[in-house]
Amino acid sequence: MLNVTDQILTKGSSSPRSKGTYQPNKAHDKFSLDHFASSSFSYKQALSLAEASKLAYENETTIKTTAISVWGFKSCEFLNAGSTQAFVAQTDQMILVAFRGTENNLEDWLGNMDIRTVSKPYGNVHKGFTTHYENIKEKLEAILANSNAGNKSLWLTGHSLGGAIATIAAAELKSEYSISAIHTFGQPRVGFEGLKSFVEENYADNFFRFVNQDDPIVLLPWKGARDWQEVGQLIHMSGTASITPSFQKSGSPSSMSPAEFQNLLRTITKFKQGLKAKRNSLIRPKLRDKPVDYKWPMDITKKYKKVQEIKEKSPIQMKGQYLNVDDHSLDNYIAALHKLSLVQVS
Repeated sequence: MLNVTDQILTKGSSSPRSKGTYQPNKAHDKFSLDHFASSSFSYKQALSLAEASKLAYENETTIKTTAISVWGFKSCEFLNAGSTQAFVAQTDQMILVAFRGTENNLEDWLGNMDIRTVSKPYGNVHKGFTTHYENIKEKLEAILANSNAGNKSLWLTGHSLGGAIATIAAAELKSEYSISAIHTFGQPRVGFEGLKSFVEENYADNFFRFVNQDDPIVLLPWKGARDWQEVGQLIHMSGTASITPSFQKSGSPSSMSPAEFQNLLRTITKFKQGLKAKRNSLIRPKLRDKPVDYKWPMDITKKYKKVQEIKEKSPIQMKGQYLNVDDHSLDNYIAALHKLSLVQVS
């Protein structure tokens, strides 16, 4: 078991960067191909995979430029089909597949969450998550087949919905490829006991499911008549971090009730509506304040600058009972992992 005694504080403002503005850490200590020299678990390796999950939110040009010109991959392909996006980056030794999540449209995704299931050889699993994978399955498997993937290390990662898709991918690809590790961040539940048993049998030592503080998304879908299960080894970053074989979250319930789920949706929507109204008020000219010699068109450069400052703040900083959506922010996952990567882990 890996234990960290240093306290990890991850609360605070963070938000996904605007498309096309991704900036790697200036010290280049967050993503490094050197972190994949060994298949053994390390927090630096996890940090690199979290950065890859973040890059998956960007546009195709930014993804390819960063992966090749900044990170040092030899090639990078962007997959985009239906509502599913991912990228596949390669060197001569490794292949990294990162699936895009839902950070920018969280309330839309949650509001449309369909919890119907589909039967697979690895158990009954969430139909919607499976559909997302199937959108890009053919192209992804074609890339792997043409990449000598059997002789390279293969890494899967994703945040939120992207983590759920990575879980399905790990199950689907198991018969053809040896996967070095799967790292997911803030992923919802994907299946039942059958999937949990499949993961324990095939990925007991290399499936790592990260949960930041009180991230409420990991409590979905809620456990009611159907017993949704968490899979993989839990790394819960809250005060101390440890790898445990099951979901054991001190001080938090094991699921979210339907009423709490509806409250979560209302809270996110209300906050984002308030944020939009505040942005609009900043760029609306106040005629009563303009001088007599005021001439049009008005100069609103400074006002747009203020709007941009608001956009840089977290769009979801609400707290309600144990439901803190800000804990789901990938930036906060990265911040916590960055701290973990700088301390001695034993």
